[in-house]
Amino acid sequence: RKRGINNKKYLLIGAGNQGFDFYKMIVHSPALGIQIAGILDDGDLDDEAEHSDEYKKFADKIAGNTSELEKLLEVKDFDNVIITLPMTQKDKITKITNICEKRGIHVELIPNYYQIVSRHPSIREINGVPLIGIRNVPLEGMFNRMFKRLFDVFFSFLGIIILSPVLLIIAIVVKISSPGPVLFVQKRTGLKNREFDIYKFRTMVVNNMSDTLQSCENDPRKTKVGNFLRKTNLDELPQLFNILRGEMSFVGPRPHMIKHTEEFYQKYDKYMVRHWVKPGLTGWAQVNGWRGDSDIEMRVKFDIEYIENWTFLWDIKIIFLTLFGKKARNHAY
Repeated sequence: RKRGINNKKYLLIGAGNQGFDFYKMIVHSPALGIQIAGILDDGDLDDEAEHSDEYKKFADKIAGNTSELEKLLEVKDFDNVIITLPMTQKDKITKITNICEKRGIHVELIPNYYQIVSRHPSIREINGVPLIGIRNVPLEGMFNRMFKRLFDVFFSFLGIIILSPVLLIIAIVVKISSPGPVLFVQKRTGLKNREFDIYKFRTMVVNNMSDTLQSCENDPRKTKVGNFLRKTNLDELPQLFNILRGEMSFVGPRPHMIKHTEEFYQKYDKYMVRHWVKPGLTGWAQVNGWRGDSDIEMRVKFDIEYIENWTFLWDIKIIFLTLFGKKARNHAY
């Protein structure tokens, strides 16, 4: 690429902030093999140009205004034309696109709302009207949802059958270890912000703070049996019934108690995006060490990465890392 091999020449149309931002990204990413070989713009340059050497280099590449596009394409070869004009200039953008495609040149748009669109937007059409979604969510597709659900139903049912002796033994031990019910049932936030009852083996003495205070490393409320169950994740096994009922999936963002949902959505901007898919028995955040009493912002980041890039093979990888990965045991208390 440094020698000019396999490089591509781009013509940039629009020297505003978006155009300059794109130019800087290209200049600082030589491995992309892209050269901004020319710029066309109809407006005045930024007054701050004299204060920025990088902007001056950017301005030096301006070859004229958009009316000169056709002439420029006749004398210079470009692999791509990038339009960064405001979307309000629809007629001008349409004219530029027609000129480029007439000459067989590929055209791409950087919309002026690109800063709020994720790196993986969704694109669909309703009766000829294109819609650009802020985020791509593969599990919104009917086939993906159905395939994931079939996997969940089959293996949760199989798991309940195979592990029934283990479930029975744990239930007896929990009942003997301390007074109270075998199962701990708590309201959690699920798909589309709907509340559901999550099931876990009880790991603490009965107390009135379970719906407000999260467990910590040396929590005095934990029983000896409960401490073991938490460290081995065996306390989560009753959630196989949540999965079978369709309230949860094997893999997805871990559901939080209602109090935490109400608190975190105020504090973290994209927190509620986690509820676009079913909550999981395990998740991408958990196998990367972000579980329990850990950084919620990092957990949200990993959960959204999973939501935007879901594949079935990724689910299998997460299940494998849950069973054998070292990070999955971080903050297991």
